[in-house]
Amino acid sequence: MKTPTGIHKIESKIGDNLPFGTIFSKKENINCIANIIKSEKKYSNNQPVYMTSRIICLKGMEKENLNSYNRCIYIHGTNKEYLIGKPASHGCIRMKNDDVIELYDLISTINYINIKEKI
Repeated sequence: MKTPTGIHKIESKIGDNLPFGTIFSKKENINCIANIIKSEKKYSNNQPVYMTSRIICLKGMEKENLNSYNRCIYIHGTNKEYLIGKPASHGCIRMKNDDVIELYDLISTINYINIKEKI
């Protein structure tokens, strides 16, 4: 259940002009704003992990990643920013909210990305 590597097309983007920290469930805005936790010291075990701010849906273009779209592999913000850089999903690429908003604004659905293994 790792992040699939290789070439992906930006299939769709969700979150145009929504507020920082908007919470999504199943790619739908649930009209709530997350408390963004930037430090593990503020961590609460009962705090759920949310997809926040923006969602970029990916469609695999190569044999090894053709199932990316069906697996719901996204690039998205998270309410638990302190976990960035640590495995904490089933394949999504989690980003800090400011960063995913910036990326979202820079790309379009005509773009492709190449996901590579960490070196």
